[in-house]
Amino acid sequence: MCHNMHGDSSMKYLFLLFLTIVFFACSDNPSKPDDFDKFHKYDDRPDFGWRKGDFIPVLDGSKSFGGLESIYHVGNRIVLVDNHWSSNQYTSPGSVTYTPRVFASEIGSTHWDTLSSSEWIRYVYGDSTGLYAGTQLSGKVLKYDFDRSTWDEIYQLPFDSLAYYNVYGIAIYQGRPVVCFAGYEDSTDRRSEVIKIAYKMQTDTGWVDITYDYDSSKEYPMQFNKGVELNGKLYTISGHRGMWRYDGSWKRMAKIPIPSWATWVPAYDTNDYALDIVVHKGKIYAIGDRRGKTCTRSRRSTHRSYHCSRWSHRWSRPQLGLNLDRRNSPRRDSSHNSSLFNHRW
Repeated sequence: MCHNMHGDSSMKYLFLLFLTIVFFACSDNPSKPDDFDKFHKYDDRPDFGWRKGDFIPVLDGSKSFGGLESIYHVGNRIVLVDNHWSSNQYTSPGSVTYTPRVFASEIGSTHWDTLSSSEWIRYVYGDSTGLYAGTQLSGKVLKYDFDRSTWDEIYQLPFDSLAYYNVYGIAIYQGRPVVCFAGYEDSTDRRSEVIKIAYKMQTDTGWVDITYDYDSSKEYPMQFNKGVELNGKLYTISGHRGMWRYDGSWKRMAKIPIPSWATWVPAYDTNDYALDIVVHKGKIYAIGDRRGKTCTRSRRSTHRSYHCSRWSHRWSRPQLGLNLDRRNSPRRDSSHNSSLFNHRW
């Protein structure tokens, strides 16, 4: 009797479990919200999504490859720039310096071309107007001709034989390149107090000077490393010199605000760091950076490597930042990558 009652209970339990499974299996879109399909549409085409192995860098024992660091959409091509280090005629034996390589591929292709140059390229920028590069020491601006597979020199900053200039940044304003040069008039005197800068903009009649008035003996001159255009104005960032705007004249914008949670930043800190700047849906977004007591810098590397917290800020009314990246600064040997701020961190 007891045995049969136990058997009946087991059967009822199994029957209820079966009904539960059938119920959920037959339900429309079980456990999914009504708008699930609206936001979760998947494309199962074999050619859709990320492809692995399209770009494989060429390595060898005498050179250093630090990975890819930037990507640009130039016409019908994707352009990649890597963090590559090697020796050249300016380095001492056994030393290396920053010598980025540039690669391009037509969209949809798996073939990559190396866009090599006899010039010492140190800065690369690309957008719908073309692919540009700036050189170290020689102060040249290059533009790549994909039809001829060559870099063409479109401008060189004039200076005396004792001087040298680097291209620190290239931005596009009203469809034309604006270039920031920084260097020294006397390569034997590289004090921060004698830093020279020059801003040149291409026009229909040639290149014009748009450099603002500055005094290196009193403050570091602004050396922008990136710029974006919005509403007819050019906005640039320049490391700890903050954010600047150009619309016929240069103006420094309000300081990038420090988040309340960044408690390691002292109240008297006047530095204005900016790492990146982008335009999205009519607004400017900037990524700031602050070095606190917990931040460390690798002294073995000629590339500034800080371990710090970072944050982003958005301006509804666009506002503007120091180049934490030393790779664009001129100093002989492997220290070519030091800052034009002469180690005054």
